[in-house]
Amino acid sequence: MGYRESQRLHLRGEQVAVTDPPPSRFQLTPARMIALIAAFVLAGIGCAVALVIYQTQPEGSDDARIRSVIKDFASAVESGSTAQVTELLCEEEAATFTDRVSAGEEPDAGGQSDVDQERRPVDISDVAIRGEVASALVARPPSEPRRLHFRKEGDRWKVCAPAADQFG
Repeated sequence: MGYRESQRLHLRGEQVAVTDPPPSRFQLTPARMIALIAAFVLAGIGCAVALVIYQTQPEGSDDARIRSVIKDFASAVESGSTAQVTELLCEEEAATFTDRVSAGEEPDAGGQSDVDQERRPVDISDVAIRGEVASALVARPPSEPRRLHFRKEGDRWKVCAPAADQFG
């Protein structure tokens, strides 16, 4: 006598046969187990590679770095900080700027300090990068857009009008 035949219940005097549940549609065979583990391992490796790539670019792409420099430069010019402006200029332009300031020319600070005025938005478009030089179209409404040029010095992008000649 088998398992099915031996299992009987008595409910209200009736005999009811208890049968095995229907077989599962998905059975975890050793081959399926290996395939499932391999899929999880590959997904984990993919996530790890993506994370490493993301973390090796602390500020993202060169495009994002240039946009950040533009915003910092606009803020420095608006605040009238000669030191901050100079820090964001390429070596060649910083020397010219420092000479002009030393000669008594005052950089235009907009006539007001950071506290006294609301910051104007900076509209950035048409960022183009060619090796170690770049350009972008920058506007601070209501002013008209103007093209700024940049040069990469070390690992930092700097505002650099002389880079226009190299940009072509």
